[in-house]
Amino acid sequence: DKYENNWDKVYFEPELQGKHVMFLFSGEHPETFFVQRSMLIALPRQGIQSLTILLPFLGNGTDERVNELGQLATAQTYVQCLTSSIPPTRTGPAVLRIFDIHALPIQFYASDAVQMTLMTAIPLLLKELEKMVPHDEYGTKAVIALPDAGAEKRYEKSLKGHSLFVFNKKREGSKRTLTLSREDPHRSDVVCIADDVALSGKTLAECAKLLRPKFKTVCAFVTHAVFQQESRKQFLTG
Repeated sequence: DKYENNWDKVYFEPELQGKHVMFLFSGEHPETFFVQRSMLIALPRQGIQSLTILLPFLGNGTDERVNELGQLATAQTYVQCLTSSIPPTRTGPAVLRIFDIHALPIQFYASDAVQMTLMTAIPLLLKELEKMVPHDEYGTKAVIALPDAGAEKRYEKSLKGHSLFVFNKKREGSKRTLTLSREDPHRSDVVCIADDVALSGKTLAECAKLLRPKFKTVCAFVTHAVFQQESRKQFLTG
């Protein structure tokens, strides 16, 4: 509900004492931040047993770098505001679970009021690839393509046993140039491009263009498929 001055009027279930609470936090729109943040402060004060905050998508997760003087890394500000001043529960501090963050340093932005646990959707990808390309007597698996060195750092351990193609991404303003920097030996005709987030999908499309001459089947797996301004339509032609 809303007050007359347009500030949010917030209500919650009062019978929470002794319960384990999972809070699904929406990090997509900044205008919902205040209400959710207010709830995270209020919930431990209800005598709950534990609080787990699940943040599936950090909307400004790609804004973690500073490229010029005066630029602000708002991902750091967002995570610090999100995790500060949350009271402990009966069993200890709240736990923040976050999926496939864009840059590993983000895990160090949280305050000491919560424990941050990094999670990944890569196991889901591997299950789907096993359906597409079952292991044969030679152990053939789908090749995994990673769009940049950052993805290689995030996922290399999770993708152990798969042949990897890794691209090098060079940014010049809004333009990106991709070159292949790693090409493992392989037997598969299937390659899957894996990434944490696709905002415009341009990187995925460029990777696919470079991989098509090498493979019969090119697919993609993205944890956070945003595809802003309906950019997904570029994959629906041809």
